[in-house]
Amino acid sequence: MFVFRGYDCNLPRIRLGESGDGGYVLSEGFRYDVLLSGGICDTLRFEDEFVQRYEVPCIAYDHTIEETPPHTRRDMIQVRRTMISDKISPQSTNLTEHLTHHKHAFVKMDIEGSEWDWLNSLERVHMESIEQMVIEFHLTVGLADENKEKFFDRLRIVEKLNETHLLTHIHANNYAQPFMLDNINYPQVLECTYINKAALMRIPQILVTLNMRCFPTALDAPNNPNVEDVSYALNMEPFRSNELKVVKLEP
Repeated sequence: MFVFRGYDCNLPRIRLGESGDGGYVLSEGFRYDVLLSGGICDTLRFEDEFVQRYEVPCIAYDHTIEETPPHTRRDMIQVRRTMISDKISPQSTNLTEHLTHHKHAFVKMDIEGSEWDWLNSLERVHMESIEQMVIEFHLTVGLADENKEKFFDRLRIVEKLNETHLLTHIHANNYAQPFMLDNINYPQVLECTYINKAALMRIPQILVTLNMRCFPTALDAPNNPNVEDVSYALNMEPFRSNELKVVKLEP
């Protein structure tokens, strides 16, 4: 059973955000009640474009910034200098207060390795409130070369996400080169799009298959513009299948 099994569906895709690092590919066809954004660094372009397109409020978290980056939708975007982690405190949040109140959230998460603790802290009921999510997984951040078991602990966290969501788009951050483990090529940093299975089931005539499209797609762009984008590691199992197979969705 592959942890990063890629899927495809008959929904249009768009890219929002920067043309390189900071841009994400997502599927259309959903309605949201909030955008929860983790990690903004020096740009709010993704948040600006998302709010403009879907007319929903955004709450953006980043404890590392000194100043709020320029943005146009000040009426819709709140920026909080708070850390996203597995803990709830005056200095940190795991977003469960929002995922309890909102039932159709879009989540953007790029928090430099802290995504593992954050994701592991969520209960299934919180996961079910995430309609669609773009997340950057730092597979090897903080891992010693010999700590293979810790790596597999992280894969088990992805398995937890797979219970409620399907991986529908993958892009490798080309600032780090892929590595091989147990005969699978893994990019060290993966930009992933996940769609809620229940949300897909609500769409009439939805068709879900194993992914056969090649990566990167025309919507993708290299994070590092001076280096060729990563392709070979993504165009084989488990990310890309050679089998045309329709997938039956189950609750």
